[in-house]
Amino acid sequence: MITVISHADDLGMNAANDEAILEAAAAGQLSEISCLVVLGLDAKRASTYSIPPHVVLGLHFCLTEGLLAVSSRDLSGLAEPTDSLTALALLVIRLQAGLVKEETIEKELIAQLERFKHLFGRYPRHVDSHQHVHLFQPVAKVVRRVCKEYSVESLRTSKRYLVGRKASPISPVLNVRAHATARHLALPRQNVADAMFDPRFPTRGSVRDSLAALPDGTTVEIIWHLSTDPAEGWRHAERELILSGAWREGLDIEMGTYAPTE
Repeated sequence: MITVISHADDLGMNAANDEAILEAAAAGQLSEISCLVVLGLDAKRASTYSIPPHVVLGLHFCLTEGLLAVSSRDLSGLAEPTDSLTALALLVIRLQAGLVKEETIEKELIAQLERFKHLFGRYPRHVDSHQHVHLFQPVAKVVRRVCKEYSVESLRTSKRYLVGRKASPISPVLNVRAHATARHLALPRQNVADAMFDPRFPTRGSVRDSLAALPDGTTVEIIWHLSTDPAEGWRHAERELILSGAWREGLDIEMGTYAPTE
């Protein structure tokens, strides 16, 4: 048997994403969801979310768009990001060069934690990040410290990022960063994944085949990006796959979370 942390990113991005994520949660295909609070999500919309009690709801911390408390110039060096991938590339360069202050990262993280509490009436149980920025230092150090102070239960922490043959160019970088931060990022008592992967880039022919190839006892996170809008091609395809159940058909799987096991 393997344990699968079936996690959907980007709740709060738009209505089509929200609908698909909540649909998959209601169908029992998700164990975790993380929410973007920086792209216009308001309390009225958040109040309509029906999330099953077994699904962990977390914050999808973002440093590349929709900032709440600091300027993009403080992070990526851009007055206004032209797109999030450009902002990410410049942010990573500036992080490695020591040009982003820890207090800037902390100020934005606290603002997003407080916004989450405003929307949902409590702080998140889990925190991960848009475009995996929390895997890069000094973001990782700040995120761990602040989340401990706010009694967050878990962070996205994996020993490796599985890289398929058709992987994104950034996937090898994420594999290195996941391996480098795994030992120091985890919060006390939380679960740590042996691996995580994106369904767009399976290590075998399909998501199911990729899971079937893992040794018994493995804990793996699948990071889903879902949408009901056919115009969002790959997100819509992931929604069809997760709802079909074909990704786990015939496999001995236990659904898990990063949150501590009682």
